[in-house]
Order: sequence, then structure tokens, then C-alpha cells
Amino acid sequence: MDMKKIFIIVIGLLITAAATSAIFSTGYPEGARECVPASTPSVVNNAGSKAPSVPSGIKGSIESISMDKDKYYAGDAVVADMQVKNTGIVDVTSECVVISVKCIKLESFAGNMALKGMSEDEKTQTYTIKFSEVLKPGESNKLSATFNTPEEMSGVSLAGEYDLTLSLKLNDRTVDSEKMNLVLHEK
Repeated sequence: MDMKKIFIIVIGLLITAAATSAIFSTGYPEGARECVPASTPSVVNNAGSKAPSVPSGIKGSIESISMDKDKYYAGDAVVADMQVKNTGIVDVTSECVVISVKCIKLESFAGNMALKGMSEDEKTQTYTIKFSEVLKPGESNKLSATFNTPEEMSGVSLAGEYDLTLSLKLNDRTVDSEKMNLVLHEK
């Protein structure tokens, strides 16, 4: 194979790798903001080492997750609703949803070739969205977020299969997570 063909293939793989790293836009839903972890107070245990203190009474669960459509195309907006419940004994004053999206495979051959050379971290994008609803013990609430998916990047379609993990944090403490599959079809 001559050097010109090798150069074109390498450039194509680099463009495809850059495209797969931007699976979803980073826009936050209206009324939501980026989740900034609170400082965790420390306590000294009997051995003298510091361990984070865990707020007592904070418990919660993801009751259900629903998407607005059965089938998505690359470039569609995805609306996800998560029904959450405060199962603890204290009020929840902030909720944070951490969304992790990992590209499993793309429909394009060039995209899949680029994925093979990427680390797990390079295949994964993580977004955090914070809500400030007050949930009393026993109460449930629906958290909703819209994610815009790009149709393609640098000429490479981002249609493919993704693992989507949604984790729920209540008062800055992770209490539950759910994993689901998201498929973006070619338009």
C-alpha cells in the first residue's frame, strides 16, 4: 500500500475518533445546572485515619425511567424522564443525575475501526445535571432532561449502539443507578 493511501486512512481514523468523543451535546435542560459536589466533612476514626462522614437518613430510589420515543435517529433530541423517590427519613434538598454514555459500536465501518483503538474512557462521555426540588420522606418526583444527539461529525455518522447509565444523587450522595441501551439509527 502506498504512503498516500496510508495517510488518508490514518486521517480518516483520527477524524472518526474525534467524532465519537462528542456523542451528546453538553447543553443542560432549562432550570438545571451542572452538579458541583459539595465538600464532604471528615471524621477521624479510632485508627486515626480520616473517613468521609455519611449523612444518616438519606435514601432514595429510581422508580422508573422512560424515554419519549421507541426509536431514535442520529440527530434527534432524546427526552428522558426519571421518577425518583425519597425513601429516607430526612428531606432531600437537591437531586443530581449523572449520565454516562458509552459508545459500544457504530453503524459505520470507519467508526468501528476508530473505536477499537480507543480506551474505555475515550468511548465514554459523562454529564451531570442538578435539580433543586425539595423531596420530603416518602415523596416522589419526576426529573426530566433533553439531550441533543449529533447526526454526524466530520462526515462520520454517529448512528450506533450506546450504553446509557443514569445515576441518582440525593444531597450529593449516590443512592441508585440504572443501565439501559440506546440505539441511534441512520436517517
